[in-house]
Amino acid sequence: MSFVIKVVLVALLLPISLVTAEQKSLESLVGTEIPAFQCRTLTGGALTQEGVAQLKKVREKANKHCLACRGDQCIAKQWPEDKVQELQLCRSLYCVPVRFPKTILSDQIGWADHTADVVYKVTKDGRGKLMSYTATENADALRSYKKEINNSVGSFLRNTRFVPLIVDGESKELVNLYYTVNVVDRN
Repeated sequence: MSFVIKVVLVALLLPISLVTAEQKSLESLVGTEIPAFQCRTLTGGALTQEGVAQLKKVREKANKHCLACRGDQCIAKQWPEDKVQELQLCRSLYCVPVRFPKTILSDQIGWADHTADVVYKVTKDGRGKLMSYTATENADALRSYKKEINNSVGSFLRNTRFVPLIVDGESKELVNLYYTVNVVDRN
């Protein structure tokens, strides 16, 4: 094959491969700012064995309504304020853990009072993973606790177990979840 033919083939095939790669990213779906989906990880309790079985059945049907997926990642869709039932269904299917450690509260003794948004994802094996911890109130008082907070909250989420997400027979990560925590110094 001549050099000119090879160059023409590469020129023709390169845009196709770039479009395919671009369509596999979540950014191609929602842009660079992926909207966070609010969960209530600590307040919703944990699932029972019967709850897990029921959740797996319902998720198969609800995935297309509650999630947007590209490649190995999914995001929980945002719902308008008037779609309360849809929002509650999606929260109950994707935000409730199978179990979580109860010791997080003891780790917080001595921390300054604050409110923070905890952004996390659920990995393919169903573990939580801390993405960011951002104080929304009293942020200045947390500077000295930042490393301790990241370690503690990161450990809490790693030890929190969710039902792994399966979409069309493939394991996926759920990457846009968050909850708000209000820490009150109990000293």
